Amino acid sequence: VKLIFNTKVFYTKSQNDNYTNTMRSFIKTLTLTIALACSSMTYAVRWTWTGATSNNYDTKSNWTTTSASSRPQNGDEIFINAGAPNQPRLSANRTVRTMTITGGSFDIRTSNITINDTLYFFGGSFTNSQNNSSGDINADVVILNTVSTVSIISPEAINFYVYSNMRFINGILQTDASNLLIFANDATASGFSDASHVDGPVRKAGNDAFTYPIGNGTFMAPIGISDFSSNSTTQHHTAEYSYTAPSGTLNGGGNISQKEQWSMSRSANNRTSRYTVFFNQHQRSGGITDSTDLDVAVFNGTTWNPISSTLSGNRTVGSLTTDTRVAGTLQGITIASPLGLNPLPVKLINYNAELIQSASKISWSTIGEFNNDYFNLEKSTDGINWTSIATIDGKLSSDNVINYEYIDSKLVHGVQFYRLSQTDINGETETFNVLSIDFNQSPIQINAYPNPTNGLLNIEFKQETLENTSIKVLNSMSQLVLEPIQPENGHITLDLTSLDAGIYFIQVNNGLTSETIRIVKN
Repeated sequence: VKLIFNTKVFYTKSQNDNYTNTMRSFIKTLTLTIALACSSMTYAVRWTWTGATSNNYDTKSNWTTTSASSRPQNGDEIFINAGAPNQPRLSANRTVRTMTITGGSFDIRTSNITINDTLYFFGGSFTNSQNNSSGDINADVVILNTVSTVSIISPEAINFYVYSNMRFINGILQTDASNLLIFANDATASGFSDASHVDGPVRKAGNDAFTYPIGNGTFMAPIGISDFSSNSTTQHHTAEYSYTAPSGTLNGGGNISQKEQWSMSRSANNRTSRYTVFFNQHQRSGGITDSTDLDVAVFNGTTWNPISSTLSGNRTVGSLTTDTRVAGTLQGITIASPLGLNPLPVKLINYNAELIQSASKISWSTIGEFNNDYFNLEKSTDGINWTSIATIDGKLSSDNVINYEYIDSKLVHGVQFYRLSQTDINGETETFNVLSIDFNQSPIQINAYPNPTNGLLNIEFKQETLENTSIKVLNSMSQLVLEPIQPENGHITLDLTSLDAGIYFIQVNNGLTSETIRIVKN
């Protein structure tokens, strides 16, 4: 400690001596106090898991560290990385200052791991392998920043508690009903986005307003709670998002979303609160054309009831907050258009693809079309590159069941993917799930004999017509060794006597699909 005095004061000799003695005594006391404080301080020591000996968290030979302790202590920092031959496993409750997990799997079993400062969740996963047990992860601050999805989903229950703040930077955290992310009273979530949120249920305890950082793993879809009827800090609400159409109808008429819904459960049904639903028209929420006709709707197990709500934002991106606390049975939440001014949008009640002989039939049905301009059907053979194969007019507006279908006769050997989208008269488009069919039987159907052959190879065709059918002979390097041959009837004989002994491939193509058979030339 360096003390600097730069004050000019004039004293008598006696005053100066007294002042000097006083300052000496002060500095001596201060120095002793600092020395005692420093001697009692403990500094964080780094422990890096290697798993060299076993999976026992308390075995020092499983760590690299400069510490003299036998295992990580309360003020230490631990690092769990990928690649260890044994993964860490707790056998008793343990506490550390910080934890950084970038890979591997941390098995808490029936014990608790407490992080007094910050958990850096950069990869890996947490698990609980102890049968019929529950383990806890307790962290003051959590930072989620991973390039992929991380998980606390485990064979046995895990409770992941956040006591101060969870900061979402990148990556998706997966949870389920038995493995919950739980925010304590006054804990917050920040930074959540499409790139970083929770895919699964999240619980919030306490009486402070909170926005749940949830979504479906592709985009975020938050929901908020506020204004509680009870000031209890131990009661809780659990929320989860689902990108699926709600079942049922809206009480009093009108429309409910056919795209998304939230589940919400309360630890005490008589504890009411207000709810805020966030929507995004183009990304996930469906067709919204009139922002004045939007409310929150809640499901009581039988029907959806509209709740008068206040809009923030606009019809494209915004939120709806109920004007009053929501009472009664609460099983689901979505957005509604009580007057039916918003389509929210075309509702599919049937949508599938099936193989019929050598063609695929894509069929779908709607109930309730509003301003529906047309459907577009696309096809892909790899699920990545798409080509439009049909445009089918919609019915503009209808309350009846409308059936649609399209027959695709141009199949290729293997899987075909189909993607249906709907566009309304305002130009807004909704894309539905991808369907697929597996066409394993080639329509060419050939038989080649004898195989192996000494030179002459007979090929028989089971199809009725050979129009536009050609035959190629390729060597084991996929090089063409015989020019394309056009068969004239249901049988052809190839002369392979000029070819060297080895493996060859006979490729037959009819313009729509191809079949390849392997032969051996002696």
